[in-house]
Amino acid sequence: PLLNQEILNILKKNPVAQERLLKTFKRMLKFYGLSLNEEQMTIGKHENWETCKMNWVTSDNHNHLRITRILDFLVKMGRYDLAQAFY
Repeated sequence: PLLNQEILNILKKNPVAQERLLKTFKRMLKFYGLSLNEEQMTIGKHENWETCKMNWVTSDNHNHLRITRILDFLVKMGRYDLAQAFY
């Protein structure tokens, strides 16, 4: 479903939605072999990096589009800090 600005504004203010956003974002990072340092708001390689990178660090991989969508959604949800770290 497409999110309109009204729904996005509601979700931005909802602490449960923000908590779930962070949890889901961390899950996706782990899929990519990455992890979030919340204190420094940086993203680095997870212990599973070597295994995970083989699934997506290739040219013309569909996960690149997925990453673009994640970045777009983080910005729309007002999580510029996470989007910048992931970028």
